[in-house]
Amino acid sequence: MRPLLRVTPAAREALRLAVLPPLPGWAQLASPLRPAWAGPVGCAVGMLPLRARRLYGLPGCPATDPLVTAQARLLRRVALRAPRSWRERPHLAAARRRHDPDLWTPNGENAEGPVDQASGLR
Repeated sequence: MRPLLRVTPAAREALRLAVLPPLPGWAQLASPLRPAWAGPVGCAVGMLPLRARRLYGLPGCPATDPLVTAQARLLRRVALRAPRSWRERPHLAAARRRHDPDLWTPNGENAEGPVDQASGLR
């Protein structure tokens, strides 16, 4: 698979849009949107395999892998602290209510408290 991996113009454009998303003029200057976006995008780019980062001309050394792993875990923990209604689309909440209406409260949280979906822990 390695010999087939290439960076195409479309891939470069997608990376450019991810790293520098188009924002209205006022948002570029007067809001923290771009700096706030840099953390998750930097984490995503850092999760690319070393060879892929080098193909894009991005810095990459094996020492960054543990740092990116720690950042990804932190981002996941922060995201799981957000209310369920922010993390899930309405159709998923409706499906949960249809499946077991007694288990889910009106605000979308589990009646017994928020649950980490990956580990099943509260």
